[in-house]
Amino acid sequence: VRGLAQRTQQSTVEIETLVAALQSGTRQVSSIMLSSRELTVSSVQLSRQAG
Repeated sequence: VRGLAQRTQQSTVEIETLVAALQSGTRQVSSIMLSSRELTVSSVQLSRQAG
């Protein structure tokens, strides 16, 4: 039983680490998408000005 408890605890820590990494990656993707959107809006405005 003790061995199972230790493996369960280790697995829980590994899952927490994976979830944290996924959350971090999601925040990075969200930031990149926002920057991309802003650049797209800027490009459209410049294209319209250029005629």
